[in-house]
Amino acid sequence: MTIRHDTQDELIVSSYLRELRKSKGVSQETLASLLGEGQSVISKYENAQRKLTAAEFLRIVVLLEEDPQKASEELSRRLGL
Repeated sequence: MTIRHDTQDELIVSSYLRELRKSKGVSQETLASLLGEGQSVISKYENAQRKLTAAEFLRIVVLLEEDPQKASEELSRRLGL
């Protein structure tokens, strides 16, 4: 298995989060409101300017009404795990 630099993984995670949000037709503002955060927090997540914990990722997945197992499997695939 190849070990990548954290930044590369963060870009993959942020890209997937953006794609998932857009595929659900949810704006950054709406997602931020659901999370009780400002829109800039979502923007920072999606631009890999703020680290996203596993718990935060799963919370967002659930708020976007995506199956957490499916999302985790897709993210693992993208990360090459």
